[in-house]
Amino acid sequence: MSIDVTNTGSREGKEIVQLYIGDEESSLERPVKELKGFKKVALAPGETKRVTFEINPDMLKFYDPERGWVLEEGGFTAYVGAASDDIRSTVQFTL
Repeated sequence: MSIDVTNTGSREGKEIVQLYIGDEESSLERPVKELKGFKKVALAPGETKRVTFEINPDMLKFYDPERGWVLEEGGFTAYVGAASDDIRSTVQFTL
């Protein structure tokens, strides 16, 4: 998954781009979205950089006390933003 980040300000800056993943239909109750990765990017004024995350099966697993680590097929949503309450883009995908 890739997203472009642009510094729209007049000064050099840094942003931490965060990747969250939500399981649309888990057999256990889970948070709406879970932090799975982040990257810090430095940008000059007006500069755009592409930030890429690789989503692998381990990122989709959850722990069930009765079954251990579980990977369930189904729908997921990837959320990208500056914080959990500042999501800038979403992408749905299926495992």
